[in-house]
Amino acid sequence: MPKPAIVCFLFSALFFSCNLVENDKREGAIARVHERYLYKEDLGDLLSKLEGDKDSATIVGNYINSWIQQELLLEKAELNLREDQKDFQKLIEDYRRSLIIYAFQKEWIKYNLDTIVGSEEIDSYYENNQANFELKENIVMARYVVAPNNAPKLKDLEKTIKGEGKNFRQDFHDYCLQYATIYQENDSTWMPLDEVLAKVPLEIDDEENFLRRNKFVFSVDTTNIYMLYIQDFKIKSSTSPLSFEREKIRSIIINQRKQALLSKMKEQMFNMALQKGKAEIY
Repeated sequence: MPKPAIVCFLFSALFFSCNLVENDKREGAIARVHERYLYKEDLGDLLSKLEGDKDSATIVGNYINSWIQQELLLEKAELNLREDQKDFQKLIEDYRRSLIIYAFQKEWIKYNLDTIVGSEEIDSYYENNQANFELKENIVMARYVVAPNNAPKLKDLEKTIKGEGKNFRQDFHDYCLQYATIYQENDSTWMPLDEVLAKVPLEIDDEENFLRRNKFVFSVDTTNIYMLYIQDFKIKSSTSPLSFEREKIRSIIINQRKQALLSKMKEQMFNMALQKGKAEIY
């Protein structure tokens, strides 16, 4: 075969082969930016979450548009940044090291941390750190009820919410189950006053003055009646009661144990490495 014919044949074969590769890349693709392709399988997790969603087409379209924009932005950055500005190898390695260490420490804590915190330990921490437990808001122990304004036996309800009568707790509970839309019967738990007022809307200009002057409040509007009985209260900036801080203190103690456990583990590894010659300081 003449040389020109051979060259022509090889060129044609190469061109045909390139077209096959290009066609292979395009098969199943749903978007392209230059030589980079987005395929349907790349949207696997997204598509599974959107199954049956009426807005799925819009969400997928937005995802594709975002992918194209990101690819174009990456291309622009690659062209305009210096090589040293694109060298993130150290950052990547540092991040990888941090992730590995974090994963190890998490597992170490999981299997070695004592999470049982006794009442005595909590009490002791509270007594020794009361300066750290200043209230940032007004809190109350209270019972409250919201019921339709046509609810019956309001006088009886007032007596039970005030704690009058031998069986007032049961009577209050029974009334609320039958007529109330919202109620709180546990008056031994501290709650932020703002949380209570979100359920029992009262117009209060001065919360501290309100708490000092009112133990029982009755209010009514076009749809509901509201009753609030304040068993006890603590004013903002005063020392927070132990029962209000108990779970917070428990978390603090467990976090301190975590830090102590990690510090001990690091120190032991350090000393052992020096003793066995695995690490040296020059």
